[in-house]
Amino acid sequence: MTILLTILLSTITLASVEDAFEKTYPRDNAFCQMGAEKIEIMVRGNQSHIEPGDKLWGEHVFSRIGTGPVEKLPVNAESGLYRLFRGEPSSCAKVVGTTQNGKFAVLFQKNNRPHKNQVHVQYFDLLNFKPLGAVNTTLLGDKARVKGDSFLIRTHLLNSRDTDMGKVTINRKDYLYQHHRFPIWVLHFNEGTSADVTATFEDFEYKSYFKSIDEFKAKSGWLESDKSFTNTTLYVAINHQEKLKCILFLKNKMTFTGEESWICQ
Repeated sequence: MTILLTILLSTITLASVEDAFEKTYPRDNAFCQMGAEKIEIMVRGNQSHIEPGDKLWGEHVFSRIGTGPVEKLPVNAESGLYRLFRGEPSSCAKVVGTTQNGKFAVLFQKNNRPHKNQVHVQYFDLLNFKPLGAVNTTLLGDKARVKGDSFLIRTHLLNSRDTDMGKVTINRKDYLYQHHRFPIWVLHFNEGTSADVTATFEDFEYKSYFKSIDEFKAKSGWLESDKSFTNTTLYVAINHQEKLKCILFLKNKMTFTGEESWICQ
């Protein structure tokens, strides 16, 4: 009797998921393959017509192994809009995925307008691609790639509305300064994160302002023991007349005097 009830409930659940799948519209999909197993991951939306900028976003995320039944993914447990987190080629086409500690992991972005999108991870059983749990990393990320068995994600600590600007005199020249985002690349593995100083330096827009990565570490307050940065407040100052630009790392916002350790070019 218990076995029959279990089978009946399973059949009802599958039918419910298939029904929800058929009532939604395709937004994007990707394929991942490990050995002989191949899985399709699908993002689908409630509306048939959407704005061009929203064409990859959907309220629902499903998966299907081969020609098997559709399953709704736990990453979609929270209401909102999701999309595949695209990045450099990995074990999947069109989405960043890798193996982690006996599981297969795939990245998604959750819409977080007007700020950067949140990064979510969906885990699958490595042997059969059955969906497991999902994790909201709390990271705000706009780029990602695989590094070994970890995800390398570019994050931003500054929200779009958290900026300030003004005037400052540097070396007897007048500049306009503005608070900028400091993009930090972090390694994410098994729900843990740590900053990657090499990836952050190599991708940094103002990399040429430093003679070496060691100087970058000193100015950004890199702590090797904690794998973190302490000077995460970045300012950029521009003298448009002479086409000069300076940058400054600080722990916190402050009122400028022009005597700070600006690095200029």
